[in-house]
Amino acid sequence: MAPAVDDASVPSILNEVGFEPPPGYLVNTVVPRTSSLLALLLLSDSRRRVVIIEKIDGRWRLPTMQMESPWDPNHPRPDVTDELNGIAQLSTSRYSTADPAWAHAGDRAPETAWIAVTGVAAWDAEGVMIRTAGDRHAAPVAASGIFVGLVRGRWSERPRMTVQTTGLDFVDIIRPG
Repeated sequence: MAPAVDDASVPSILNEVGFEPPPGYLVNTVVPRTSSLLALLLLSDSRRRVVIIEKIDGRWRLPTMQMESPWDPNHPRPDVTDELNGIAQLSTSRYSTADPAWAHAGDRAPETAWIAVTGVAAWDAEGVMIRTAGDRHAAPVAASGIFVGLVRGRWSERPRMTVQTTGLDFVDIIRPG
């Protein structure tokens, strides 16, 4: 995979695409994933949104559709990582560069997508490894517990997660459902 977008170039990319956070949202995390892809985690008082910005045909572009999920900044962070309760407020969103008109035309979903995984890790978590059959991303855990990971996978795939704790344990997270 190509080297990630460097942090210094992020402001010029946001300027190029004319990105402004929606009213009430703040940019919480920037995830430079490749030289042509980055993700932003936006948080408001009750919602979160992951925005994927991708370079297509030499130009940076915003997606035409963005997904949101509930967010509670007052939700308690788990104390200790265990396989069932190590991540709070887990959310997964999928993004494809394919024309989003498929969603309205009754066509099948795209074969592959970028899959964004967000959540709040337990107090003892240092990082979250997110994996699909063909990709993996080591997402650091912020001091607040928030993490954002971005992996490429089949549209229907459920990414697997392993949390590395401060005690150097590795805990596979079991997702219900």
